[in-house]
Amino acid sequence: MRNWTLILLCALALSACMEIKEEESEIKWVEATVAKVFHSEAKVETDLRPVDYVDRFGDECDPDFDDDCEEEDFDLVARPKMRLNDRFNVGGQTSVNLGLGVKLQTRTIPERFEVVFQTNQQFKIVVTTPAVYNQFKDHAGAGVNLAYKELSRVVYETKDGERYVHSREVIGYKYISATIRDEPHKK
Repeated sequence: MRNWTLILLCALALSACMEIKEEESEIKWVEATVAKVFHSEAKVETDLRPVDYVDRFGDECDPDFDDDCEEEDFDLVARPKMRLNDRFNVGGQTSVNLGLGVKLQTRTIPERFEVVFQTNQQFKIVVTTPAVYNQFKDHAGAGVNLAYKELSRVVYETKDGERYVHSREVIGYKYISATIRDEPHKK
């Protein structure tokens, strides 16, 4: 018991001398290529799907998630009943149990924009805004001058009243801007 107490006290003393912060670098510039330009329109998908498990009352259930969905309750053909009030909406997906072992499922897929910049320093920056997409939609493969910031997790340690960087880890990149340097040769 004494050893655990000593270990706990040492760990608390060490952690009290450390501070973790997330920081941004100054703006950096690098040559890059517009590796991918992608856009997909928003759409709504609707389909009829079979209900996998139905309990003894004719309600859809899932044995992995519902505590009251027991194996002896399974009946793969629902009892005839039409109830449109069994409706749920999760993350843009709506499901309505129509009874008779069938459910109507509607899924909303939002509009998506993506521009991928591949740098010559072996990292990519992905930007998902419509403005950047519109700027580069006709320039796939073009060379660009890319402005970005490094996002870092920095651990500071304090010893003898002085604070110094114990470790620094790059955790991501923040897009600032890009300007076209040269167009790819078109055949």
